[in-house]
Amino acid sequence: MDKSTTLIVLKKTKLGETDLIINGFCEDGHQLRAVAKGARKPGSKLGVHLELYSRTRVLVNNGSRSLGIITEAQTIQSNEKCRADVLHSAGAAAIVELLDKISAESDGDVRLFALVCEALRCVGDVDDSVVRLITATALLKIASQTGVRPSLKDCVYCGAPMSVGSRSKVAFSLAQGGVVCEQCLPEIVEQGYRSEEPQLIEWAEVAITSRFKDLETCDLARTKDTSCDDLGQALLVWVREWIRFHLVNRLKSLDFLITFR
Repeated sequence: MDKSTTLIVLKKTKLGETDLIINGFCEDGHQLRAVAKGARKPGSKLGVHLELYSRTRVLVNNGSRSLGIITEAQTIQSNEKCRADVLHSAGAAAIVELLDKISAESDGDVRLFALVCEALRCVGDVDDSVVRLITATALLKIASQTGVRPSLKDCVYCGAPMSVGSRSKVAFSLAQGGVVCEQCLPEIVEQGYRSEEPQLIEWAEVAITSRFKDLETCDLARTKDTSCDDLGQALLVWVREWIRFHLVNRLKSLDFLITFR
């Protein structure tokens, strides 16, 4: 029986001489793996609609095994700007790699679909200086959406509100999951904590709570001492440690983006 769905193309794997295995994240919040027969043939009607990072409407036959068969495909949003150069592609790759890994065995979350569609659009549209900030924002939003949201305004140990901006450094515990007030620091010494810049913690909270369209011009991120690119780089490094501890041990695309200049 054929099934029609809209998906984001997360990954493409060569199969045989002309086929592709497509990993897609569907609008219902589940991951789909299906074969696109003949998609690598020159002039293939399927291949042009199954580009990485694109949002595509597909018709899938159940097939005979665990993999379905894509019989029709039509691009809804190509996100071709995400494939235009190394920097934008690296940002998009980090987002879909995280989505690919967390959705492979999950029960599905329909809210992630709209979030990632908007994130990929934004990564493609922004200037080079904003790519890292948008990517870090997307990764942190995805983590938060899946239930792994850091506590950045209240002490994670006692719940007391914290005025982060008034401090020279902020204690942050990966194990506890957030910022820690001075009174509670003795309670977590054995687990360890890190001293973070207040601006970094404040911007992590901004990333979680702001809309992408409010960040893409970087107006919110303009400060006297920090460029948008530097802020994005710092957030990427911080988010990588958060994701490593709570979700995925390693994202190769994220490692590449952090080191790429």
